Amino acid sequence: MKCKLVSLLVGVIAFAGYAFGGEKPWIEVKSPHFRVLTDSSAGDGKLGAREFEDFRALMTQRYPNFRLDSGAPLVIFAAKDEETAQALLPNLWKIKGKKYAGYYSPSWEKQFAMVRMDTWGRGAQPAVFYDYAQMLLALNYRWLPIWLSVGFDEFHSYALFEEGKAYLGNPSPRLKLLRSMHLAPIPVEVLLDVNARSSYIHDYEDRRRFRAEAWLLFHYLVLGPDMEGGVKLQQFFEIIESEANQKTAFQQVFGNFKSVDAALQRYLERTGFPRRTGRREIPLWKMVQRIHNARRDN
Repeated sequence: MKCKLVSLLVGVIAFAGYAFGGEKPWIEVKSPHFRVLTDSSAGDGKLGAREFEDFRALMTQRYPNFRLDSGAPLVIFAAKDEETAQALLPNLWKIKGKKYAGYYSPSWEKQFAMVRMDTWGRGAQPAVFYDYAQMLLALNYRWLPIWLSVGFDEFHSYALFEEGKAYLGNPSPRLKLLRSMHLAPIPVEVLLDVNARSSYIHDYEDRRRFRAEAWLLFHYLVLGPDMEGGVKLQQFFEIIESEANQKTAFQQVFGNFKSVDAALQRYLERTGFPRRTGRREIPLWKMVQRIHNARRDN
């Protein structure tokens, strides 16, 4: 599938500005760090580039020591609708019941992302930002426990940008799943033990619950009471990077497992948890950021 995407990319770049089969031509939009090819409008191309720039700027602010460039340029296909997206990645639509809003293909030589502009704001960004955040983790850490990697990706993938502000802590659909199950969160000690052989990775329902729990735990460790806005979590990152035992490190930084389990249950039940009201996001925390040069192009 990646080979087909590479071939398509070569064709689009070679014939940018020309139409395929008499349809609307693809246009190119460049920002300081990204290249967008779209068969939609120039405005949509700028929107896609700007939000990727905003996401990158957000990661720069939150993790100033992060390496952000892999050496593999990221090209973004901003498809105007499902028909274009299916033409770009036909193999994805062979999976029964799947209709992709976004797709990310990492590589050490070239990276590609596809986002559907007709679903922008309703699924395209989280799908791609999740994998983009995952790529950044791989650039900066030799190893991370699965719960931490998944929680990091889930938490950051729902970032929103508007009027010069970045909103983190926005409610993931995982929150609705957790509350609908009416189950206590998976014990933290169990979460820490999840590995590639676990049913939480291979069983569909277990995997959904695990991803929801990882999001909740990461959210709590950043925005929960006495978590200092993620300072403690950064300490934990640094300790396990030195190859310390993660369970020992976790209890050293956050307290014993039983107390964290109880706090996490209270956090899930709190009435002031981030929620979505219509189109407006009501996060627990806001980060004001300066917008990169791409914002001035709008």
